[in-house]
Amino acid sequence: MTIEKKLCGVNELLQDDNISIEMQDMFKNNVSKKGLVIHMKNCNVSPIMYPDETFWMKPEEEIVVEIKGVCEKHSYHLDNFDFMQKKNILEKVMPRVYSADNLPEIEKKRYVYTRKFDMLILYYVPFDDPVDAGSIATITISNDILQGVGVTVEELHRVALTNLDRNYKIMDMKDMFAIDIPDDGFPKKIVTVQNFCQGAATMFSRQVMLELEAEIGDYFAILPSSVHEIIVVPIKNYCDMQDFLKMVIEVNAGCVAPEDKLTDSVYFWRYGKLNMYVPD
Repeated sequence: MTIEKKLCGVNELLQDDNISIEMQDMFKNNVSKKGLVIHMKNCNVSPIMYPDETFWMKPEEEIVVEIKGVCEKHSYHLDNFDFMQKKNILEKVMPRVYSADNLPEIEKKRYVYTRKFDMLILYYVPFDDPVDAGSIATITISNDILQGVGVTVEELHRVALTNLDRNYKIMDMKDMFAIDIPDDGFPKKIVTVQNFCQGAATMFSRQVMLELEAEIGDYFAILPSSVHEIIVVPIKNYCDMQDFLKMVIEVNAGCVAPEDKLTDSVYFWRYGKLNMYVPD
């Protein structure tokens, strides 16, 4: 039986419970995935599952039981949460960055974004997960949410970076990785946020860049090792940028998961300004 036929059969069994399901292409963690979207009447939150092939091999009745269980856990309404109010959004909103290659998916979802170089800055609000106690969930700010609370993109961007300035950490690379890094006399830094998640946006914080400048000098390369952190290395010679670029491309191709990859680019700070390296 095909997935389409299985979907039809499951939807028939769920009809009396005012639940329906459909498969959609979802933008999640920097990549597109096939998601099973669960719609519930009188609820503006649609839980999404990412089932593998074995899920569809189950009997329809078993799938129905599993979906109902998900609905019981996620049957809350976003309008009931204070974080959807303007004051709370501005208090908590944070930036995260994705490659501009994701622009079609991001525009399809109507997410608010600001373009910088070959990256897109999106904005999200963390909140206590009402389902999983002790966990943090996030909601990405869409144009609809922004219009509803009367905030401009410029204000959202400015406030998100201000919030970021209270939430970053700068570490020596040797303290981040349990490996013996040779001391070549040039300090190497890792920059991220306190929870080590979605920390590459720190490259757009002027406060962060100025703190790095005070520590390692006013001319340094910024390597986007993933969407979660950046590596900062002093530049001895502008020719080093080509070597950094080659290294980033090779690491992205062989070591970084698709959902964690940011860009195949290198950036640098010089004369108090963030730049993108463009090979000759």
